[in-house]
Amino acid sequence: MFVHQESSGAKAEHARIASRVLVEADLRGVYSHGVNRLKMYSDECLNGLVDVHGTPTLERSEGATGVVDGKNVLGAVCGEFAMEVAIKKAKEFGVGWVIARNSNHYGIAGYYAMQALDHNMIGLSWTNTSPVVVPTRARHAALGTNPIAVAAPANMQMQRANNESTSPTH
Repeated sequence: MFVHQESSGAKAEHARIASRVLVEADLRGVYSHGVNRLKMYSDECLNGLVDVHGTPTLERSEGATGVVDGKNVLGAVCGEFAMEVAIKKAKEFGVGWVIARNSNHYGIAGYYAMQALDHNMIGLSWTNTSPVVVPTRARHAALGTNPIAVAAPANMQMQRANNESTSPTH
């Protein structure tokens, strides 16, 4: 699958990261964010909506906090980079809070929260979305689904990950 994304101009490593997120979504039963998004991501690369040559950077860093500039790369690349920074900060300071800007659709929030499990840490990941929810008594969409994910380590049989949106879309 990553070959398809790479053929749309994405760097090989960026295509692999995005492919892992898409496959993980399907494996976790979140089909709305799985491989069916491959064409959307590829089209974004081909049409210049994402920077296929960019690399996210740590724009600001102070103690346990950081700000990542996603440089308009594929959202999965920015999300993974931001979580890696947060994990490094948590190892050093006991907690890591990192925000990302200039990013794109990053797939399931749970993918990033679960990255912390490999380090025996609690992982949190959330994002904002474009308005798709019509508030009560309104005529037009004004709220995003704004997904939230939490993953907590435990013994292998009890490991927990929760990935949900804050609003229904139907």
